[in-house]
Amino acid sequence: MKRILFFLPLLAACSGTPAITNVLSPYRVDVRQGNMVTQEMMSQLKPGLSREQVRFILGTPLVADMFHADRWDYVYRFQPGHGEIQQRVLTVFFQNNKLLRVAGDVVADDPGKAEAPKPVNQVIDIPAPAAATPAATPDKNEAMDKLRYAIAGSSGRMGRTLIEAVQQDPEGVLAAALEHASSPFLGRDAGELVGAPCGVKIGADLDAALAVSDCLIDFTRPEGTLQHLEACKRHNVAMVIGTTGFSAEGKAAIAEASRTIPIVFAPNMAVGVNAVFRLLDVAARILNQGYDIEVIEAHHRHKVDAPSGTALRMGEVVAKALGRDLAECAVYGREGHTGERPAPQIGFSTIRGGDIVGDHTVLFAGGGERIEITHKSASRMPYAQGALRAARFMRGRSSGLFDMQDVLGLK
Repeated sequence: MKRILFFLPLLAACSGTPAITNVLSPYRVDVRQGNMVTQEMMSQLKPGLSREQVRFILGTPLVADMFHADRWDYVYRFQPGHGEIQQRVLTVFFQNNKLLRVAGDVVADDPGKAEAPKPVNQVIDIPAPAAATPAATPDKNEAMDKLRYAIAGSSGRMGRTLIEAVQQDPEGVLAAALEHASSPFLGRDAGELVGAPCGVKIGADLDAALAVSDCLIDFTRPEGTLQHLEACKRHNVAMVIGTTGFSAEGKAAIAEASRTIPIVFAPNMAVGVNAVFRLLDVAARILNQGYDIEVIEAHHRHKVDAPSGTALRMGEVVAKALGRDLAECAVYGREGHTGERPAPQIGFSTIRGGDIVGDHTVLFAGGGERIEITHKSASRMPYAQGALRAARFMRGRSSGLFDMQDVLGLK
């Protein structure tokens, strides 16, 4: 250990990493900068992970060069029980490019208070993976106390809300945050996007992210979601899909994938919206004669599909309750000399502007009265909380295609 720490300042300087500012003794360093590893990050380590996967979880090591071919150095910051915060000079050992074990030395948070450091041979000792048949390998969900979430499109509006929701979830932990390869947010702490750093770096390596995750939550765009779908199948990772705007072929691909992995696919994850779906079913069955039906939706200027997936789902619910085929009776906007409105029509009107999170109204217009069923979103948090609820619903399930009505027990 003496020889190793003697070289740390020199190697850090050579690598350009401002990680160690002062060497106090051959055994102890005062770390004020560098890649701090948290307990949450440590909990994601497991034997056999590749170097790329370890780097994805822990970030760039303090020193990585020819002298450290089979080991990387980090700083582990933790608080045992209710004691003082401690730091450990952490070393990750590899064998045949696979994670073998982690070890290091205790370092007090305040060097002025520190006595002689206590050498620790194994901070955690990860045993080599034992040979086992697939049937003897524990299910990933059963092996973890908390559900490990990966979030696609993590720097977007919905992605940031999902990160915030995960940080508030006592039953889950953020395992990975994903962005496209050219994103300016790559390498940043995902929690910093919501003002609460968490130690998880935003990355673009989908396979590495899914290797340490139980469920991928995706509110991106159809083409990206379908690529993520294939990766989830390879890694046997559950998927929550809130993306809208899929073609018939895209929906068929999701249904096919659900034969291999569990998927919750819904145009709107908010519990309130799904309660409205049930109300619309009841209202349509009651108001089945003498009422014209219109669906009006409003969203922010950045939304790329219209009508919204939620509006279309509302139309589907009403059409099914009335015994109609939405593809035959739907009208999307009107212009010019349209003639009288046929009674079976279900009309859709779309508004785009400003920062409207999402407003939806279904109007039943009869002779002398109007009934309106409306849902208005003040934030994206209900969608995020519903997505986490959907992820928890899939724990212990090996496959299947579900929607929020399944999650909420409304079927």
